Parts: sequence; C-alpha cells; structure tokens
Amino acid sequence: VFGGHGGAVVPLIDAIEAHPKLTWVYMRNEANASLAAHAAAKLNPGVVGCCLATSGPGATNLTTGLVCGKMDAVPMIAIT
Repeated sequence: VFGGHGGAVVPLIDAIEAHPKLTWVYMRNEANASLAAHAAAKLNPGVVGCCLATSGPGATNLTTGLVCGKMDAVPMIAIT
C-alpha cells in the first residue's frame, strides 16, 4: 500500500503496518503514491496497485495515477 500522511488515515496506516500480508510504503505526496501503485500493478501481473490518501486535497492528488491506471487498464484500489 503506497501512501502519504494525514490525520484522518493514521489508524488505517497503523492497521496496515500491523497486518502480516501488507506492506506500507510511505511516499512524500499522494501523486507519487498513485503513480507507484500504477507502476506496481502494471509491472507485476496479478498484483493490484493500492494507494491511500487523506480526505480532501489528498484524495484529489491521487487523480494522475488513477487516470494512468485506467488508461493502461491495470487493477488499482484507491482508499481515501
């Protein structure tokens, strides 16, 4: 799961870090998180790219990577 910081998502990040089958990858901003999730899904068949952003502007910043994922028809999940 690629994502940034934000008060609204801290409990979710804690849960991701505690889960044995999930890996949290901290990114400097949400746009990078969505682009990294897109790349992970595109380069690894069978992998679903997942990105996480806080509500408001954080969610808006996911747009570029999500559009790239749609154009390339790769599976992605965006959580806000």
